[in-house]
Amino acid sequence: MCLGTEWEMPRFLFQRCLAVFVLSVVWVVPSSAGHAEESSFGPLHKLAEEGDPVYQYILGMMYSLTRTIPNNDRLALLWIDRSANKGYAKAQFELANRHIAGNGVAKNGALACSWYLKAAEQGHGGAQTRLGHMHYHGTGCEKSDQKAVLWWQKAAAQGEKTAQYPLSVMLEKGIGTAKDPKQALFWCRQAAQQGIAEAQEELADRYQMGRGVAKDDKLAVHWWLKAGEQGHTVAQRNLGAMYFLGYGVPKDYVTAYMWLNLASSNRDRLAKRWRETVAKEMTRSQIAKGQQRASEWLEQRAGNRHEAEGAREMLTPAIRFP
Repeated sequence: MCLGTEWEMPRFLFQRCLAVFVLSVVWVVPSSAGHAEESSFGPLHKLAEEGDPVYQYILGMMYSLTRTIPNNDRLALLWIDRSANKGYAKAQFELANRHIAGNGVAKNGALACSWYLKAAEQGHGGAQTRLGHMHYHGTGCEKSDQKAVLWWQKAAAQGEKTAQYPLSVMLEKGIGTAKDPKQALFWCRQAAQQGIAEAQEELADRYQMGRGVAKDDKLAVHWWLKAGEQGHTVAQRNLGAMYFLGYGVPKDYVTAYMWLNLASSNRDRLAKRWRETVAKEMTRSQIAKGQQRASEWLEQRAGNRHEAEGAREMLTPAIRFP
């Protein structure tokens, strides 16, 4: 962040922050025609052409986001590539992402791995996380559980939540590293606290089973609620069971039916069986209320059925373990 004043930081850093701020303001002000124009980038072009990789990266990203400029994708790639080749980690990470997605360049896992590695070696947490995934899956990089763990450890230490959870699983199962249940629990908790639904579900399961922690049904419900609210199917099914049985919460058949209905909508067969069991204990009015609450939950979360289905797609874990 660009905080402080000229007297509180080196002059060159203050000037750079000020320039980026001014250029950002200039960029977002529309032209008289109602569109951002390439001429708005004039001052930034000058700085980029002088060879500063930070400004080259910013210019590239501005071109990437401005669709009203002819050949904007080509120009974006040109400046991002220049910045990356000068060693700017953010540009290297962006270039790697483009090779993964085929965005403006041909898909090339090996090149993506190479650029992720360059950024990761400079301490870029996102690149370290992606590199761990690539080594784990063996896509573009050498398949190596040991290297996956190495890069996830580096990323996790920087607070990268999408590295913390897979690292916890590797430590729990002893894949690519020695088993370490205490560290596995530590990183699982860190990821859960940062909102990773898979980690929240795992932590809830630990509390419900008393696995590595003192058994605590209330804490199990607490973490399943957090995961369930994100659409995690298993968490929703387990919430339904907890509300039905009255474990960790007072018995509530309507709430149990709501969660089981949501899990069943994701084709969870066990949830469907639980729902049938719960329904036998409910009146028609209670069932209708449970169905209504499930519908309201989906509408509130996604707005419409199409977005709800898209939201569920996003819940698919980026990495699956044996």
